Amino acid sequence: MGGKPNSAGRTVVLTSFLLGGPSGSGVATTVMIGTVAYPMLAKVGVAESVNAIKDRKIDAFFWVGGIPTAAVTDLAATPGLKVKLVDHGDVVEKMNAKYGNLYTSAKIKAGSYPGYDKDNSIAEVWNIIVTSDKMSNDDAYAIVKTLIERKADIIAVHKEAESFSLDNQIQARSPIPFHPGALKYFKEKGIGG
Repeated sequence: MGGKPNSAGRTVVLTSFLLGGPSGSGVATTVMIGTVAYPMLAKVGVAESVNAIKDRKIDAFFWVGGIPTAAVTDLAATPGLKVKLVDHGDVVEKMNAKYGNLYTSAKIKAGSYPGYDKDNSIAEVWNIIVTSDKMSNDDAYAIVKTLIERKADIIAVHKEAESFSLDNQIQARSPIPFHPGALKYFKEKGIGG
């Protein structure tokens, strides 16, 4: 795995969406910003990290991804293994004070993973769709309209899409300005953006 024990003798792996976990990935940034005490030891995919836990090669890994994540569900369903999600929602205020309003406190609800019977307090990072200023207002409007009005189709692909709502479209939570085409759709729906 390339991981090394930290000061407590535990091996921790930094996991990212992309095998190889490039610098600047969502999980790398979140772990760095959250000032987690564990060193970033190895950068691998979530499935490889799950297998390493099962094989007892590592003790923990960091993961940023939609709920439920299939590999984490598989890990939680492994006989003889108990998953422990670490509460960390209490660091959101400090993270936002230092890096801007990118995070909110949220919960991974009890039952999201097999055998997990209590809520887990987390720092949640918002996903944003980024385009250049060259995208037409009509195209940006159509994309946002599709995401909102075809939400059920997107949920069929991944349950995490349930959390996408017009109420979450708040400019203060984005480090970049919303596209005028998106703002037009939000205004039509009575949301300020």
